[in-house]
Amino acid sequence: MEHAIELLVSRVDHNCFRTDIEPRQAVEFVLLSLEALITKQMSSLNEQELDEGGTVPALDTSLYKHMLKYGVYRGAGK
Repeated sequence: MEHAIELLVSRVDHNCFRTDIEPRQAVEFVLLSLEALITKQMSSLNEQELDEGGTVPALDTSLYKHMLKYGVYRGAGK
């Protein structure tokens, strides 16, 4: 996981990040948030829904993405 985080940090444009947040912390926060969204989606489904179709219904993440964006980027939403 550490290698993956370092790889992402090296490939992300940090110019739009808030100056008071370290790039590594920002990337880590986004990854943890996405993991939590996946966990939330999986826990909201029952086993029958997963077994019947083999696919997982999509979770509307637009609100969560909006919150992540304005929590990570400087000057956004002001």
